[in-house]
Amino acid sequence: KPAAMSSAPLDQAVAAVGLLTSPLALAMPSERPPDPLTAAHLQAAERVHAVASWLMRGPDLAVVLRRTPFLAEDAGDLWRYYEGLSLERRFDLLIGLGVAAELLQSSGVATREE
Repeated sequence: KPAAMSSAPLDQAVAAVGLLTSPLALAMPSERPPDPLTAAHLQAAERVHAVASWLMRGPDLAVVLRRTPFLAEDAGDLWRYYEGLSLERRFDLLIGLGVAAELLQSSGVATREE
């Protein structure tokens, strides 16, 4: 029973603090739509990610969705942005070319010399 008595003043203090701070609650305005330039950058970033996904580089280029280059004004700025990304070199294209060459040779379309 003493534990219940000691928590009653604490509960009253928490309720009093809640009453005192309730007038300080601020209502946030509704979210406004992005301006056309920002919307264009977001749409381009989604396209880049979609194309990268088709080329099996989606996880690597997901960074463009998180860090969209909003300040890029021309193709040079975008080129510098993409050069600055730390993408790992992958050998899947080289392996794919080797497999394609072997398929062409085995089907008789091309010879090893060609």
